[in-house]
Amino acid sequence: MAFWETIKRGMEWLEHVRTLVQILLALGLGDALKVLLATHIPSMPNIWLTPIWLISSGLLLAAMAWMVPKLARTRQRCDLTKWQLTEQKTVYGHLYLNEKVEIDGKIFDHCRFSNVTLVSHGLGPVEFKESHFNGDLGLLTDNMANKAFILLVTVLQRQLAQSGKQLRLMGMDEHGNLVPLQ
Repeated sequence: MAFWETIKRGMEWLEHVRTLVQILLALGLGDALKVLLATHIPSMPNIWLTPIWLISSGLLLAAMAWMVPKLARTRQRCDLTKWQLTEQKTVYGHLYLNEKVEIDGKIFDHCRFSNVTLVSHGLGPVEFKESHFNGDLGLLTDNMANKAFILLVTVLQRQLAQSGKQLRLMGMDEHGNLVPLQ
């Protein structure tokens, strides 16, 4: 937004504030308005209170009117039904030993994992093709949706196991059809 458009918008807000003050004065609330202004700016003479207050309020509102659309545009929106990483990188034949492995957006083909922690941020799909796991295996995520889902699956599996039942994990395809998670 250009500088002069911002000033114009500020002047429009200033006109709205002036109209509001006129309405308060017409309702007989002028003395209350003066007391309110005098308590917030006690060192200023009364003759200067209204114009300074109106100008500073108008400038503040103009700054807000200028900033709010900018902040709204810069805020990134995330579609949680789609992966943020659209391309997958293939890792072939790698040995991971005693380390944290970032797995988002990767295909692990013929890889070996020994005493590792798999780290998922929930940004992209993950595939393991003919990979082998030995030793301890950990799964770490900083994604709150992943955490909630893992907790839900753990609790439900534990409850259903007591009655001899199994939990079916399902997802939805792009058409809204239920598909088993694999």
